[in-house]
Amino acid sequence: MRILILLILATVLTAASLNDARKANDAYRSGDYETAAQLYRQAIAQNPEDARLHFNLGSALAKMGESEASVQAFQTAKQLMDDPQDKARADYNAGTALSEAEMYEEALDFYRNAMRNNPDDPDA
Repeated sequence: MRILILLILATVLTAASLNDARKANDAYRSGDYETAAQLYRQAIAQNPEDARLHFNLGSALAKMGESEASVQAFQTAKQLMDDPQDKARADYNAGTALSEAEMYEEALDFYRNAMRNNPDDPDA
């Protein structure tokens, strides 16, 4: 019986997390980055191991000009990722957030990491 209750609870939390993520994606696409960030955080609270949620939070925070928080979200996403190309995208976006904040030296480190993980990326 306990296992059934845990499975039901996990299903409900996963559904709530997906719903928050969808709403967050909609808010992001419409340019409402504050709402998107808030909804990504809610989804992360329910599903903290989902790298995509952390990555998307980083993107929303970058759009809001919150460079350091953005980099932190990208780094959390990177730690949860297995694919080197995904890791490269996280580093590239962290570098871009820092570059836009005129933190060029710090940005260079992330761009270099992006190139190490994906040397064929023309943007990096």
